[in-house]
Formats: sequence, structure tokens, C-alpha cells
Amino acid sequence: MTFMRPARRLHASRGPAIGLILMLAVLMTLSGSNARAGGNPNAKIILHVVPWNNRHTCTAGQLERPDQVVTKGDLFPARYAVYALVVDGTPGEGISGVQFGITFNDSTKKGVDIIDWQECSLFNWPMPGWPVENATGNLLTWNVVTDCDSSGFRVAGFFYLTAYSPDRLRVVPRPADNMAAVIDCLKNGSKNEDCLDVLPMENLGFVDFGGGEGYNPWDPKQNLLRMRKPGSISVRDRGTTSPPASQPSKSGGR
Repeated sequence: MTFMRPARRLHASRGPAIGLILMLAVLMTLSGSNARAGGNPNAKIILHVVPWNNRHTCTAGQLERPDQVVTKGDLFPARYAVYALVVDGTPGEGISGVQFGITFNDSTKKGVDIIDWQECSLFNWPMPGWPVENATGNLLTWNVVTDCDSSGFRVAGFFYLTAYSPDRLRVVPRPADNMAAVIDCLKNGSKNEDCLDVLPMENLGFVDFGGGEGYNPWDPKQNLLRMRKPGSISVRDRGTTSPPASQPSKSGGR
């Protein structure tokens, strides 16, 4: 199947904005040791599963309520668009950047097979191997002057994928700096500790294929049940069903 990319959002006049965007990238690659006082302290990065239909766009991933999020899917031949979303931000503060990583079983035709990725940002800086390899990450930024959404919700992008055996696609800190984070619209200042929020593991979602219920930290009821139910999967468990490093990884050429 040919993956039809939606039109990329490009601006005819971007010169003055490039400096600001690059500054965001620099801020988000700084150490997160003191970067915990931004405008979106409750932000979460989640995944939302939608059956693939060849007509997916960035705006199609917008949701209004936590109960609209789907966190599980079936196995091949089912195919999906899985949206990566920033949710529960502070209205009015804005979200101008996000970074995160992913883990999954990246053996060909075992577990999740990610076929492609469509970013919904102006710029993105993917790590080598993104998105078809396990333990890779991406950094995405928007124009802080003309495109800094203040709703507290942002569509980072979406994966086109299928799953050949039971597996979990999990949002994790970006392996390049071990940090999952969002950045506001720089209203509070230009220092990284004034605009960057580093997200804890319990604020990072995952989706399950072929069994399992997934995890949506945006839903307070699900979050509470996951933390209190005896024997439940801990949201702090960073384990993955990915194969040992000695097994072959997928090629991005599929």
C-alpha cells in the first residue's frame, strides 16, 4: 500500500521565525535537571488509534475529551493511524515544541511494524532510525509567533502502522537526552527553566495491539485504576517486548 502524505504546512515567509524555532530546539536539548517550571506542568503525551483510511490529516487527530481516546487495536490485516498528541496543557500558555521517544518490537513482521510517520509541526528533528526502529525519538517545533496553539492540545503527528503479533507501542523519554518534554510559547521568559516542562513517566501513554487495554494518562479514572488496581501494569514500567539487540531490525525502505 502506498502511503499518501497530507500536504505539509509550509510558510512562504519564514525567515524571522527560523531563529526563534532554532532557539526552541536548543532549549529542548538542554539538560532537564532544572527545566520543570514551564507553563504546562500537567501536560501529557498520548497515543490515539484510528483505523487507516488513506485520508488522515493532522486536524483529524484533534479530540475534545479523554473518553474519545482509543488505546488498543487488532492485528494484521488491520492497519491504523496512531496519533501522537500533547494533551492537558494549560489553556493560554501555548505549546510550541514537544519531544519524546517510542519503544516497540521492531523485528520485521513481528509486533508493531511502523510503515511511516507524518509530522504535524513546522520542523522536526528525528533521531536516526525514526520511526521504524525501537528506542528512537523526535523533537518537533512550531512557529512561536504565528502558530503557537493556546488550547492546551496539540497534534504532534501520526504513525501509519500495523501489528503482526501482540505488542505495545509506548511513548518514552527521547533516548538522545532521556527527556520527554513540552515547551510553552516563551511568555514566561527565554530561560529553559521558565518555559520547559519535563514530563514524568506516568504522563506518557501507550497503545496495545492484539491484547491489552493500553494507557491514557489524560483520563483521570484510568490513571487512578492503573495506579491502585493490584497486579496492574505500572505506568513506570519501561519494559518493552522489543527483541534483543542481536536480532535484525526493520529497514526504513519498506
